[in-house]
Amino acid sequence: TFLAGLLIDKFAYHLPLYRIHQRLAFGGITISRGTLTYLVHAAGNLLEPVYKAQVKSVLGGHRISVDETPIKVRKENKESLQRGYYWPVYGDQDEIVFHYADTRAAKVLDELLKGFKGVLLTDGYAAYDKYAAKVREIIHALCWTQTRREFIEAEGSEPARVTRALDLIGKLYETEAE
Repeated sequence: TFLAGLLIDKFAYHLPLYRIHQRLAFGGITISRGTLTYLVHAAGNLLEPVYKAQVKSVLGGHRISVDETPIKVRKENKESLQRGYYWPVYGDQDEIVFHYADTRAAKVLDELLKGFKGVLLTDGYAAYDKYAAKVREIIHALCWTQTRREFIEAEGSEPARVTRALDLIGKLYETEAE
């Protein structure tokens, strides 16, 4: 129960360990911050098989959505915050898994999506297109926002078709809003 509460405070409520340490001390519980750090790391190691099973389940579907989200992280032996990335992967069974990498480079996709075959739904980041081009079993689909931008860029050469496409996309947005 203590470990679950520690993880919930840290990750669901975003409390830093020093603040959790202060709260515990206020409640009369004496435990070192080093022990709290150890417990968080140990719990992460215990959850690794669950993470791997989630990745396998998500990648076993026929359709996934992937994005990359920058976050600030403190890397070992560094004073200042550095940039890292969460790569959420959302599967067609309403599952999501969050992969962490210290880079936004396309090489992350080689590791993260290894073995996936199906529809890859993404934004317009070029790394996704490059990945899909080299993996024959992938069909790359863009999100509607990105697709809409592509039509807008083509407006000068095909105004009537673009207008029709934008109207249809607008109807999709209206349906979604309902």
